[in-house]
Amino acid sequence: MNEFINIQDAAGATHVIFTRHITNLTIQNSTAKIHINSGGSSMTVHTKLSIKELLDIIANKAQ
Repeated sequence: MNEFINIQDAAGATHVIFTRHITNLTIQNSTAKIHINSGGSSMTVHTKLSIKELLDIIANKAQ
């Protein structure tokens, strides 16, 4: 599993996300949303990826 991932959100901005801070994955309009909580701060990143594509990236299967 990757320690961190680079993900582009639906608006085109790139985010570096430490996978240990991912608290939840949800689906909105058939694309994945990543919910993150780190040190009491929370954030949600809406991606252009499907849940399967995102899980493959997290699991280090898609390079």
